[in-house]
Amino acid sequence: MSKFAHRIISENRDTHNQIIMNLATLAHRNNPDSRRIAYNAAMYLTIEPHHNKERLVCRPHAKFVHNEEFMDIFAHLGQTTETYNNPACLRCLEYGNDEQGPYWLMSSGKYLSLAQLVNSKANVRLDEKWVDRSIEELLDITVYLNRKGQQLLEFTPHSILVTKDSQNHIAVMPPLSDFLPLRKLLYAKVDERIAPELFNNDEVGQRADIYGIGRMVEFLHPYPTLPYKYREIISQAVQEQASMRPQSTVEMQEIILKRAQKSRITSIAISIASVVAFLAFVVFFPWTDDNQPYVNNLVGPDTTLFDDGVLMDGYNDYDPLVNKVFASTTDAEKSRMLDQYMHDSTYMSMDTAVSLSPEMKEYQRKMMVLASKKFRSQFKQQARAILKKVYTEENMQSQEDFMAASQAANAQLMDMKAALTNQYQIDVTTGTRIAGEVYDEVVNELKKKLK
Repeated sequence: MSKFAHRIISENRDTHNQIIMNLATLAHRNNPDSRRIAYNAAMYLTIEPHHNKERLVCRPHAKFVHNEEFMDIFAHLGQTTETYNNPACLRCLEYGNDEQGPYWLMSSGKYLSLAQLVNSKANVRLDEKWVDRSIEELLDITVYLNRKGQQLLEFTPHSILVTKDSQNHIAVMPPLSDFLPLRKLLYAKVDERIAPELFNNDEVGQRADIYGIGRMVEFLHPYPTLPYKYREIISQAVQEQASMRPQSTVEMQEIILKRAQKSRITSIAISIASVVAFLAFVVFFPWTDDNQPYVNNLVGPDTTLFDDGVLMDGYNDYDPLVNKVFASTTDAEKSRMLDQYMHDSTYMSMDTAVSLSPEMKEYQRKMMVLASKKFRSQFKQQARAILKKVYTEENMQSQEDFMAASQAANAQLMDMKAALTNQYQIDVTTGTRIAGEVYDEVVNELKKKLK
């Protein structure tokens, strides 16, 4: 600590603290919150003009400047941070006192709070790479501080910093563990983002930081389900009873790293097994079948004619009679017409098809579009139910189990595809194409849920 700080502390405390309280209260009123970039229960960071430049300073909250014990701790923060060689941990460089009250001049850098970043970049939490990297950085920083016997204690969007650049690396304010003797003063109201032991007389240690990290991971991941590597450890980290959490941040970090490695191996296995399973699916479902009877699919299905399973309007370029049939037809009537069409088309010969009038060809085309749509819808619904039993965490642990489940599922899908193809009188090529598209879509959907 500087000689200036020693001199300040050694002055008459009653008079000194009263003056500081008055100045800080006045400065707090004149200094808008917009100048602050981050804060925790004890202090705040602000960017202030100084000699035509800007400086980053840390000031105590005005309500605490009259508290002698608090100011003693605040004035000694320089000793807490002087050995930091981690650029992500801000250092207190010089203690001073100006018209706004006491402050610490902080190590240089351009920062903003995590809350400010999220407010300015609403989609930043959707960047999984940035989120994962930020969690890793926060863990690294916390482990670094814990090894020095210090705890951050607060992990809120307003107290965590990010660098003001394109990378948005994580940084932190001075730790709050020095203020633990005054925790009743700092933490008068319960906050679910802060470890419960800070609001009572229980022992406070690394597990308080583990709780805070757990809550921060929940904040950073805006998904209903956490990724596999975080799922179990975070549920342990946010337990109200400290004894139920991991013993140390190092242990927490090791568990996440192991889960991440396992998740990467699983992802590779899923990718390989999915390719194998899809190839097996294609082999099971031949693209052509010489024994398949000819069906009058004169024009290929056009799924753009549909909107949520209902034929769209817009056939004004076709024969008015055909338009009239479809324009005022209900969904139930369309289904009845489709069933009748399927029954009639079964007995329709090639000669008959060639001799169809343009109106009937258009009518037939629309029926086939409707048949293709119904085929797709039913196949997708049943494929999702079948493949859900394949893409499970249990099957992902063993490639043999996965492949066995895939083969059984493919056999079911083959039978289902054949049945639906026959039901809707769709040619094998069209049915297999639709089945392949649906298969790929459902598998990708299920794979995302496992990540």
